[in-house]
Amino acid sequence: MFLVLLFVSFVAVYIPIFPITQAQRTYNCATREYCNDYVDIDLRIQTPNSGNNPNPTPTPSGNCPQGYIPCTNIKCGFSTQKPVFGSNGQATQGAYPWHVYLYRIPEGRNAYVGGGVLINQYWVLTAAHKVQNYQLQPNNIGALLGLYNRNDAGPTVQNSALQNIILHPSYDTTAYKPSYKNDIALLRLQTPMNFGNYVNLACLPAARSYVGSSAQNCVVVGFGQTTFANNDAPYTYLKQAFVPIVTIDECNRTFYQIGIETSYYLDGQNEICAGGQANVDACTQDGGSGLVCRDSPTGVFSVVGLVIWGKNCGVQNRYGVYVNVPSYLGFISQYVR
Repeated sequence: MFLVLLFVSFVAVYIPIFPITQAQRTYNCATREYCNDYVDIDLRIQTPNSGNNPNPTPTPSGNCPQGYIPCTNIKCGFSTQKPVFGSNGQATQGAYPWHVYLYRIPEGRNAYVGGGVLINQYWVLTAAHKVQNYQLQPNNIGALLGLYNRNDAGPTVQNSALQNIILHPSYDTTAYKPSYKNDIALLRLQTPMNFGNYVNLACLPAARSYVGSSAQNCVVVGFGQTTFANNDAPYTYLKQAFVPIVTIDECNRTFYQIGIETSYYLDGQNEICAGGQANVDACTQDGGSGLVCRDSPTGVFSVVGLVIWGKNCGVQNRYGVYVNVPSYLGFISQYVR
């Protein structure tokens, strides 16, 4: 399932960020199990009173859809449906509620653009090369959350058009020979997402290296092709591939062996490599999809990478290349509060 080294020459255009004029919801809406505002234990700090709630809920005021409550602190990286670890192929419905399916609205749901990761009720992370051509008309791109079967956008699915597309200011798509470095973008949704069993946030990662993380803890998901030769994207069901994160030196070594000019394309500071197992990989059209890693003590998932490029798919000892999300926490924090 992974993106291939498909370099098409485009010139990146800087689009100024206009103020958001529509009313923005200042609180989240979530089901109770996805909200951290609640105290789930009986605190022994006050005299019981049958007329009062001994554990008041410090939630904000606001109106939410039926079944959701206003919430300040969302349990990011959490899902009630757990992934089946080590089982590569079709994912479990609801196991990755932060995965975003991007498509062209005028042509319908099968006009697939790529993947993304929800990090805020209004904001999505993706690869810049997936959305760079839509900056002037962002509302032509739709984002589906909670989608598991692309043919079934039922009641578990939430939908929003994009309001804005923000490419990283140093994203490189020079017309002669683009390197696609700093291949990251933020997408601002027109409609906020509500959090529950099928839609939730991935946590942002810690500002550290995730190199050495094992395939037991890291997984990439997407609707991309099943093999390099099989143009079957968007695939019917969301797929998962458990991959280890390796050093840049190991990644360089394997690409040098097949003649890839890694000194130009591979950014050792701002990109990471993962995979290397036969038939376990992301693939063409998975670009922008998230590589998430599980924190062992807490079990929550953080988005540590975004699919950007590779060479073929699922080849033994050949790695997929990802945006190193911890390198871009400053860029993200400029817009996502």
